[in-house]
Amino acid sequence: MKKECIISILMIFLLSFTVNAAPSTSVSVKDVSGSNGSVVEVPISVAGASGIGSLDIVLTYNSSVLNVYEVKKGELTRDSLLNSNSETPGIIAIGIADSNGLSRDGTIAIIAFKVAGKPGDTSQLSLDSANANEINDLIDVPISRTSSAFTVVEAGMAWKTIIILFMALFIIVVIIVVKKRYVKI
Repeated sequence: MKKECIISILMIFLLSFTVNAAPSTSVSVKDVSGSNGSVVEVPISVAGASGIGSLDIVLTYNSSVLNVYEVKKGELTRDSLLNSNSETPGIIAIGIADSNGLSRDGTIAIIAFKVAGKPGDTSQLSLDSANANEINDLIDVPISRTSSAFTVVEAGMAWKTIIILFMALFIIVVIIVVKKRYVKI
């Protein structure tokens, strides 16, 4: 009886150390917006990467709102091999291989979309899958994913912002000039 109790306690103790921890590597896409007809860049980033030799990502989107224009390397994958497939509207598959291993945080890919939707339209930018392998032993690396959304905005919004900033700059310059005149007197 005593022996069974000790074995049970020992098994519980050992099992408590084998619980899988949450993934420390994550792949994410940020919320982005743009106007109809414009080309917008959507960065895909990784955080917590440590010795990742290969990474496969599938991102889905609403093809009535966005059309893939180009997929290019991010700052973290400049020396990596990147291959993408966007032949099926609404789905982008990206494969990355790096002979040195990705071992820091950064942008791994940038998807340029041409905006086809009208103001107010939205599209989920869903990371449907992200699979990674360690560089040396090809062991699967657990990956968490953070998806986002794209919103179509009115084209005039950018001009309004520029005009407001220009007016604020003009007011600051006028204030400085007026202060200098009064200080000289």
